[in-house]
Amino acid sequence: MNAPAPAAPPPSPGAHPLASTSLHNITAAGPTNNFPHNPDYDHVLPPGLRLADLTPDEIDAIRNQQAFLKQHAGHEQQHSQMALILIVLLIGSQFAIVVWKKRHPKSFDLASLVGFWLIPAALALQKENYRFLTAWFLFSCLNLYVVRNALQKPIRPATPKWTYAFYDWVYKICSSTGFMGYAIFMAAFFHLPHILWNASLDSEIKYFETGILLMFYGLYFGVLGRDTVDRLADRMAYAVGYYAGKGGGMPTRHLASNVCCICGDVTNDEGTKLKLHKLQCGHIMHEVCIRGWIIVGKKDVCPYDSERVDMSAFSSNPWETTQRLYLNLLDAFRFLLSWQPLVFLVIHYIFVVLGYD
Repeated sequence: MNAPAPAAPPPSPGAHPLASTSLHNITAAGPTNNFPHNPDYDHVLPPGLRLADLTPDEIDAIRNQQAFLKQHAGHEQQHSQMALILIVLLIGSQFAIVVWKKRHPKSFDLASLVGFWLIPAALALQKENYRFLTAWFLFSCLNLYVVRNALQKPIRPATPKWTYAFYDWVYKICSSTGFMGYAIFMAAFFHLPHILWNASLDSEIKYFETGILLMFYGLYFGVLGRDTVDRLADRMAYAVGYYAGKGGGMPTRHLASNVCCICGDVTNDEGTKLKLHKLQCGHIMHEVCIRGWIIVGKKDVCPYDSERVDMSAFSSNPWETTQRLYLNLLDAFRFLLSWQPLVFLVIHYIFVVLGYD
């Protein structure tokens, strides 16, 4: 006759009843014995259910739950302190970021751009997400090539025009990718694949994941391209010489009536056949230049005389209006992906220093 399994030691005060339960002792009783009935852990293994009826994964789940409860037994006060630290630092970090952005916008924008560029790549490298790393590397190489040409002195007349054209192209692709991902996400959320062509649950989950992935790629590279051209816009405009500056100063060159003040190239060249756009102040520019300056570069004034630009002229159809809403979403996404990981990294470091599990 087999000897009975030794009794488990009594739980410590305040500990969960499962914390002192040993799965080894339970399994030692044999696969045909019933799990001891106790209402405190009926949700783990119902009374009358034999261990022989459990799969190895279910037994591992019970073992992991017991180890977790044993590790965190009596940690209620510690968890309360961790929650308080988390709330205080989250609120304090938001306040500090807002103050920094208001008082030192240039350094804030530069730090946001660098953080938004490098932090997701570092996280992807840690998680071995080579698909994202490949896309990030290719975009970074192309982006750095365009930036290098835009910062050359003296700047060539065609450089601003094609720089804005490139980032406008990136912006359109990213916004289309994001909207397509959103459409796939919502279709999977409302089970449209199952309704329309009787797709399985696994297929709907894949649609759901694909939608989220496309939204992320569209938002991330859209923000990265837009922030890059935002910093390039002022530099290129100063290099061309027709830019009055943010403070409303005087341009270093006089603007002729047939010259685009953004790229410095003539507007009546029949060989280029580029569309033109006339602002309310009377200045005529290439449409690709002013669109890059206003929509992609986030400027709202004429670069020559600093007169306000009528933004409704760039929202003449529903697609343009939707793009303006998409730009607001990019701003929120930038903050979420560039600063929140740093905040949680600081919180994690504080928990480690204090010895919190």
